[in-house]
Amino acid sequence: MWSTCAAKTSKAVVKQLKEGEGYNLIHPVYCLNLINDIGFESEPNEFYHDYAIVNVAHSDRIIEGFRFVFVELPKFRPESIAEKKMAVLWLRFLTEINKKTEEAPAELLENEATRKALSIVEKSAMSEDQLYAYDKFWMAVTDEEGFWIRGLMLTYQLRLYRTTS
Repeated sequence: MWSTCAAKTSKAVVKQLKEGEGYNLIHPVYCLNLINDIGFESEPNEFYHDYAIVNVAHSDRIIEGFRFVFVELPKFRPESIAEKKMAVLWLRFLTEINKKTEEAPAELLENEATRKALSIVEKSAMSEDQLYAYDKFWMAVTDEEGFWIRGLMLTYQLRLYRTTS
């Protein structure tokens, strides 16, 4: 299990860079492992296990950018209604969203966290040409919205000025 996690995490890092690009472009990688079994017997009440790469002699020195997260599903017991709802949303995200998904369920789009995850997944699935077109589109929208927002602010300032003078 550990060697598979290390290999997949390393691969995810390597795939981020093209030849000649700087290492500063690398984003952190989280290796998420959902385990439908009890894998950590020494921690009977904990279902979430977050591992980092640390210096053995000085465990406060962490190598950032690599995390290995294990979630033991049989130990997971959401207590509040909000926790239960989020658990269901994330399990739906993990089981329903795949490369064949064309439209995400409304419930996943309504929640900020799962909506952001959907956006990340959608972006990561794009080809270089699609990503370029996507970025170009959003730059144009941002420019248009920025102008529109400045126009609203200007209108508001003029109205405020007229009512106070």
